[in-house]
Amino acid sequence: MVPSRSSRLLAWIGIPILLLGVLAAVWNWDWFIPVVQSMASKSLGRPVTIGHLHVALGRHITVTADDVVVANPPPWPEGDPPLARVQHLTIETALLLYLRGDGLVLPLIAVDRPVVYAAKQRTARRTSKSAPAAEAAARRRRSASSKSRTAPPASSYPS
Repeated sequence: MVPSRSSRLLAWIGIPILLLGVLAAVWNWDWFIPVVQSMASKSLGRPVTIGHLHVALGRHITVTADDVVVANPPPWPEGDPPLARVQHLTIETALLLYLRGDGLVLPLIAVDRPVVYAAKQRTARRTSKSAPAAEAAARRRRSASSKSRTAPPASSYPS
C-alpha cells in the first residue's frame, strides 16, 4: 500500500515536531554551567559558581541562574565568606532586536536576595582586575583633555 500525500505531509511535519518535543523534555541547561562559570570567572577575575541554570525560549529569552556565588580572589583569607551570593539572577534579552542589528537589549535584569560581603584587606594589594583598566582609561581621558586644551599652531589662524 502506497501512503497518501496527506500522510506523507503529516510525517514530514509531525516527526520533527515530535523530536523537538522529546528534546525539549529531556534537555538540561545545567550542561552549560561550566561554560558560563568559566566566562563569568574570566570577566570578573574571581571564581564564580552556579548551582542551576534555567532558560526559557521565546520572543524574549530568559536565563535564570540559581545559587550564584562570586568567591574572593586567591590571596584572600580562607575563613571569610564569599564576595557575593545571589539566590536567583535573571537576565532577559530581546533576541529579535539583536538579530535585526539593533544591539543587545536587556529588558530585565533581576537579582533576588543578594548578599555582598565587602571588606578591605590589611595590605594595599589590588584584588580586582578591573582597576588597572579603569586607571588606564582615566589616563587616556586626562591626556586627551590636555591635548584639546593646547592652542593650535599660529599658521592655522585666519589672516
